[in-house]
Amino acid sequence: MSQKRKGSISIITRHITARGVVFFEVADNGIGMTRDQMEKIFDLFFTTRRQDGGTGLGLSISHGLVKEHRGVIGVLSRPEQGSRFTVFFPVEKGGKPGLQPNLLIIDDDVSVLKMLNSRYINLDKRFVQTLEEPESVLAYLKGHPEIDLVLSDILMPGMDGWQLLREIRGAFPLMPVILYSGSPEALENPFDDNEARFPDSKTL
Repeated sequence: MSQKRKGSISIITRHITARGVVFFEVADNGIGMTRDQMEKIFDLFFTTRRQDGGTGLGLSISHGLVKEHRGVIGVLSRPEQGSRFTVFFPVEKGGKPGLQPNLLIIDDDVSVLKMLNSRYINLDKRFVQTLEEPESVLAYLKGHPEIDLVLSDILMPGMDGWQLLREIRGAFPLMPVILYSGSPEALENPFDDNEARFPDSKTL
């Protein structure tokens, strides 16, 4: 956490029936990490806080404990935005959580949603959710913390994709978002604020 401003830490726990797992997430709004740092954070004795007494043992031990219990731990981080650690444990004895990403797809055209869901998203149906109204996305994300990625059309009535991206960035700064459109003109970001940059992520 930054020494220059107040920080916040959130903890979410849930039983995700569709995945057959129990889930918990710990997130902060701290200084975040670069991709190079994330490649090493579970290595024994690696630390970015050596000068503050860091030993590089905490995450390495945590990673080992999660693996021993047949779990999966992942990290999503963005410099100056914070980090989010997510852990999944199987409910069934001897089970193991799948590594498939959980997608939320937004498009006002139901036929497009069906096409993406059936033809191009090669995932188990349990891991793909669809919405027709962009205005309901924030509430949906708050109620479904297991969502890993948002895929959204740009040209929609009411709130368009770029406006939706701003809303998601404000409430969920670490959430990766991909925008698409059949119109080349719509793909140009109308906001000069770098909000289309995606956070780095890694899953182990």
